[in-house]
Formats: sequence, structure tokens, C-alpha cells
Amino acid sequence: MFVFLKVLLTIISVASAFCLIAIIMMQQSKAGGGIGAISGGAAENMFGTSATNVLIKTTTWLAIIFLCSTLILGALMGRVKSNSSVVEQFDIPAAAPVEAPVAVPAEQPADTAN
Repeated sequence: MFVFLKVLLTIISVASAFCLIAIIMMQQSKAGGGIGAISGGAAENMFGTSATNVLIKTTTWLAIIFLCSTLILGALMGRVKSNSSVVEQFDIPAAAPVEAPVAVPAEQPADTAN
């Protein structure tokens, strides 16, 4: 079951990444140039006059899907080798208490005044 979930999340992450790249490339830049101008307005032909709204909503949902699937996949892969996190794998011993040094008064030179 764990392997199936790992493979499924990997496929979802990769597919959403490629779809996200394609959707972003179809959008027209603010200056009106870019891929949107080169493709002859293919996005407007597919989605009509509301192409911008559809592309923005699709980009938002694909980004959410990509981020969630990648975060879940990362959390699952972090616990693959053992049932502990990376921080729990480091066995750092507790530091021994350090005693403060005791100040020893310096010897005062003898007064040799004649």
C-alpha cells in the first residue's frame, strides 16, 4: 500500500508539474508579447474571451495540487528508511554541566620601598 501511494503521488506531482508548465506558457504576458503572441492566441481560441480567467484558475488549482502532492510525498519519503525523522536519528548526548571557573586572587608584589 505504501509503495502504491508513493508511486501515485509521484505521478500526480510530475503530471501536475508538466501541466503547470504548459498552462503558464499559454498565458499572455502583461506586455502582450511572449508565447501568447507567437501562438496566435491559441488560448483565446480554445477558451473564448474569458481565456484569462480560465487560465488563472487552472494555474492556481494546478499549483495547489502540485504543492500538496509534493509536500505529502516529501513527508512520506522522509520516513521510508526508518520510522523516525532525520532529527530523531541523531543521538546527541546531553552536554555535561560546565562549572564556572573560580577566580583566584593574583599575588600582589611585595612592596620593596626603602
